[in-house]
Parts: sequence; structure tokens; C-alpha cells
Amino acid sequence: MIRGILLSIGITLISLSLLSITSPISNTITVTKPYCISIPSTAKVIAIMYENSTNVTVYVKIIHGNFTKIIRPPCTIMLTHGKWIFEVYNETYPKISYRSINETIIEKNVTIIIQKTVNYTNIVTTNNATYPIYVILYIKCMKILKFQELSEILGIIMIISSVFLYLRKRF
Repeated sequence: MIRGILLSIGITLISLSLLSITSPISNTITVTKPYCISIPSTAKVIAIMYENSTNVTVYVKIIHGNFTKIIRPPCTIMLTHGKWIFEVYNETYPKISYRSINETIIEKNVTIIIQKTVNYTNIVTTNNATYPIYVILYIKCMKILKFQELSEILGIIMIISSVFLYLRKRF
């Protein structure tokens, strides 16, 4: 009976260590306030970030453990094991303003003052998250067991033990 249990557990451990879910899964998240995700050590995840198609440039702050980075989308990041936080760091956009100016023209003892409206562009930077960023989380692979090599070794040891017990009882 022990031989059968050892054999079945050994085969189960080896088969589970060889299995993984490889059907790709993707999810798009709209980030306007901090978004937190925890990645297990058994998953392979890619994050693709991009901004909307307006004339606003959005910078993203990414926090992972003690690592903090500010980047400008579009970009692709391979997410490793642990907690990841994505948040909008700041937004930069051009703002067109109009200003009236007086232009003085002097010709042959005649002074003419012309009033013109001139437009100029200011670059505005805010820390508000008015325009979102989009993060596509693409899960490529999910392993069934965390320690695949260890489970393979334990499975082989259990199978060899069951064969040894069988041969010991037989002879």
C-alpha cells in the first residue's frame, strides 16, 4: 500500500512540475489614481503602457520594492515577482494664450500705433491625473508549482523508493 502511494505521489509531482498554463491572458487597465498589482513568482507578466491620443504628455511613476522610475509611455516592462504600483506622475500639455500688443510704426514724421493680437504657447505641467494612461497586463505563462526542480527531484525519489520497496518485498 505504501508503495502505491509513493508511486502515485511521485508521478503526480513529476507531472505537475511539467505543467504550466500557457494560454495568453490580457487585461487593459485605465490608470488615473495609483494602481497596485501583486505578481506571484510563478507568473510571467508583461506590462505595456501607452497614453491616450490627445496632445497631453503623461509621465508614469512605477514603484517596485525600493525601485522607483519615472518613464514616458509608450513602453513595455517585464514584471517580476512582487508588488508593482503604477501612477500618473505629471502631465504636460501646450496651452495657447492670446495677448494684445501695441506696435509703433514711424514713417515720414507720422507715428502710427497698431494694436495686434499675438498668440503664444505656454507649456503647462500639472500633477493632476486628468488624462489617464492605459496599462495592458499580458500574462504569458503561469506555472503550476513554484519550485519545479524540487518537485521533480522529490517525484523521482518517491518513484525510486516505491520500486525499491517493491523489489525488497519481492525478493
